Amino acid sequence: MIIGKMVWRIGDIVDVFEQINWIRDNGFQAVCFHTSPGVEGQWQGFCPFDRSEAEILQLQEAVSSFETVDVHAPFTPYDIFLAARNPRVLETCLKEVEQAIWLADRVGVETVTIHADVTPGLKGSPEARSVMLESLKRLGEAAARSDVLIGAELTGDYEIVRETGLPNVGLTIDVGHVSMGDGAGYADYGSIGGLIKAFSDRVFAVHIHDYDGQHDHLEVGLGRIDFEDVLSALHGIGYGGSLMLEISPDRNPPEAILRSRDRLLELMEKLGTA
Repeated sequence: MIIGKMVWRIGDIVDVFEQINWIRDNGFQAVCFHTSPGVEGQWQGFCPFDRSEAEILQLQEAVSSFETVDVHAPFTPYDIFLAARNPRVLETCLKEVEQAIWLADRVGVETVTIHADVTPGLKGSPEARSVMLESLKRLGEAAARSDVLIGAELTGDYEIVRETGLPNVGLTIDVGHVSMGDGAGYADYGSIGGLIKAFSDRVFAVHIHDYDGQHDHLEVGLGRIDFEDVLSALHGIGYGGSLMLEISPDRNPPEAILRSRDRLLELMEKLGTA
């Protein structure tokens, strides 16, 4: 396992390329960036719709030194749904994600993480699940043509990724988000480690941050997540991907990112999982 950092904002650094340089210069082996445009002055992604060919080539060069490069498909500034009753809304959303897959292919990305969101009026319905399944199949087929993995960031109904019948459609385990609601996202499996073991063949990416019962995206060690359980389970299934730090710049200074990395490294050394 290697440790990476999500491009979000680092202190006052907003620019994607400056962040990538900071991440590389501080010894991280993996990087992930968003294909959302971001919010001006707050954070910045790399949206392929408003970037030139020269900037795409610049991005390709900027990430080339990392062992692993991942993408987080868009979810802002507007909602991206994989299940919607309005076919035009759904088609627009799927094309946004397909553009992220296209960019992933261009710059050598391994995994594209997708928020598997549902329009409010459909949530919890059989129709929503059916539409979601078909959306994941379509995106998985597009990703397969680019030799890219799809990691659906879910907090329940994980079996849907297997039901696609596509080996390149799996899970992005976000340890903070599955911990919300008193661990609702892993309750059926006993722990986050239990969830990881249950889907050992489908864990494609892992997003790391702490959660204290109220706030997520915290520095590792400031919340209630059992990272020993997480790391032991990942080691047990032979996970060789990245632990992608997703630390909120609004709650954590750059030093918290480095402390989080160091705590993970210490735990990995302690557990013999490094």
